[in-house]
Amino acid sequence: MSLLIDPRRTLVVRAPTERMNPSHDAAAIALERQRDPVNAAAEYDGIPRSDSSLLYEEAWIEAAVDRGIFQRDPITQHGAGEHVKRFAWSDTSGGGRCQMTLAIARQERGGRGVLEYAKGFARREKRQVVVAEIAQTLKRYHLSVLHRDQYGGDLVTALFAEHGITAQYAHKREAGGTDPVKVNTSYVFLESVSLFATGRLSLLDHPQLVQELLQLERRAGQAGNDKAGKPPTGFDDLAAAAVGALWLCARPGDAKSEPVQVFPTVFADARRADPLASLTGAGGDPDMQREWDLFKASGRFPF
Repeated sequence: MSLLIDPRRTLVVRAPTERMNPSHDAAAIALERQRDPVNAAAEYDGIPRSDSSLLYEEAWIEAAVDRGIFQRDPITQHGAGEHVKRFAWSDTSGGGRCQMTLAIARQERGGRGVLEYAKGFARREKRQVVVAEIAQTLKRYHLSVLHRDQYGGDLVTALFAEHGITAQYAHKREAGGTDPVKVNTSYVFLESVSLFATGRLSLLDHPQLVQELLQLERRAGQAGNDKAGKPPTGFDDLAAAAVGALWLCARPGDAKSEPVQVFPTVFADARRADPLASLTGAGGDPDMQREWDLFKASGRFPF
């Protein structure tokens, strides 16, 4: 008896799950198609995965970018307090071709993330100098906790501690588990596909960030364990920080947020010709600068 399969006598059927198994929850499948089209196509439509593909669709990124808004500064006024949740993420690898980067996002209703700050620091800068600037920026945004990936080790943690900043690894909680599990950048990139696909975030008009997001790749792995990251000749340092901060906004239970008691916050959109310029106070807008100066002179400057 031959064990060879005769292709002339082989029937191959490919059809979507709804047709092969009508009892399957159609609403759940539709939701997965919206959240992650690539994964859903392989899981429910029988479409083979390609070895690599772009992670985020260009239309998703374009829809998320707030054109003309390069940074959102927190400007506070006197009055009753309110809670503002923000998350900060830093790609702390640095060295070589990599940049040390920082991103800050605020959480809105429903876990929607709004990117407020994103910056990549010059590769030639000493790490101690960059850490000091990041710490100063975090305090301006009323933050004392910074989330990060696993690069840099305890040295980076110690450097931030010198400035009163707790630099901690980002975690997730497994279903049914009690101990948090460290996450890497690839995991965060993949988990954020649904945020881009469903429009649950707002980005800044930052050319470097947009370029990095457009180039991110999704690479097929065994047993559906995909990986995501930069192309071989590309960069993802700023994208990692921005997506990390936005991912934390969507998953408040997985991270320590900073619900700081501050004066009522008016989020001003700082519009500038140079989106990469270093900002002080309210920045280049004269009216905003006058309000900022009056507030500082009031003696109620909280940071």
